[in-house]
Amino acid sequence: SATDGSLSQDGRLLLFTDYANGGLDYDLYLRNTDGSPPVRLGDGFGYGLSPDGQWALALISSKSQLVRYPTGAGEPVQVDRGPMEHYGSSARWFPDGQRILSCGNEASRPLRCYVQPLGAGPPSAVTSDDVVDAVIAPDGKRLLVTTTSGAKEIVELGSTAGRPVPSIRPSDVPIAWSNDGRSIFVQSDFSARARIERVDLGTGARTLVRDLAPPDVSGVITVTVSQWSDDGRGYAYYY
Repeated sequence: SATDGSLSQDGRLLLFTDYANGGLDYDLYLRNTDGSPPVRLGDGFGYGLSPDGQWALALISSKSQLVRYPTGAGEPVQVDRGPMEHYGSSARWFPDGQRILSCGNEASRPLRCYVQPLGAGPPSAVTSDDVVDAVIAPDGKRLLVTTTSGAKEIVELGSTAGRPVPSIRPSDVPIAWSNDGRSIFVQSDFSARARIERVDLGTGARTLVRDLAPPDVSGVITVTVSQWSDDGRGYAYYY
């Protein structure tokens, strides 16, 4: 019943969401990858760990409220939601660990994505309307966005105009930029094996990187990659 695993950059911590309690807000857990027992951080759907591993970002769905949970000592911190009415399926940390990117909508407005410095006021829109997800480049200056139609575009922060990326198909799910910022890793198959391809943004060339699957695929319907870091040297998936 646990999904949406997110690894710390050093690969030692795994953040995951447990749906077993049957409630709307689920349970958020942190576990060391050495196999030690998990620690419950609180309510919420986990979005990911900060670059330094000291904070976990989560959504409390019943309140549509983003929360930062400390992974060590300390108290949870509510993120200023400003005019946000609902948050969508993704929120991410910027590489500097000082800002977060969230996608959602204000009242009577379509979905789009927002940037918010921590502790420095409400979120501000950085994409055009009808954007449902965005993956942040390693330089923190570009976003690969997915529109409601499934189209993929690159948006420079500071400009809402997007540059289409036709080499990434509408059915592809972007999971990470490459470390050099020249390629995008996508999941192109959601069957009992997860097919991960690297798409070169300059040439459009696609290269198979890895097929991921549990050791025994009997009864497995779909495999989903939830974390892909350091060009695939660290990853997490659920099925």
